[in-house]
Amino acid sequence: MTRRLLVLASLAALFAGVAPIAVDAAPASAPACVVKITAMQFHPRHVAPGGSSVVHLKVKNCTREPQKATLTWLGEFTGPTPGIPAGCPAIDPLGQPLDVGPRGALPASLGYLVFPSCTATALSATARITGADGTVLAEKTALLRIS
Repeated sequence: MTRRLLVLASLAALFAGVAPIAVDAAPASAPACVVKITAMQFHPRHVAPGGSSVVHLKVKNCTREPQKATLTWLGEFTGPTPGIPAGCPAIDPLGQPLDVGPRGALPASLGYLVFPSCTATALSATARITGADGTVLAEKTALLRIS
């Protein structure tokens, strides 16, 4: 009976010029979590030139399998004008291996120094986690205020 109604509804939609409705269509699925960043922030969140701060990160393995990944830290001083602010260094990416156990969590941290001559108003730090094949699994950015 249900099949007959479905056929009739499809025929009626066809003759009415309306596209038939797909039945039993699989819902779109979100990509599965492999590794995620659960928290990221600077401590302290605000420094003066000449000061330093540490960015703290928490990583979680969403799977029941151990995960080998790479954590890459990216940093950039910013100011009121484009480019690297006067007195501030360019920051090279820093990569480190991550081995997270099944359903496990790991902390990570990295310290930053703001040179006394640096005229930046902020420092953005990005943590990017990539899998063995280079796929980005997670990424998050934290902002340090400088004044």
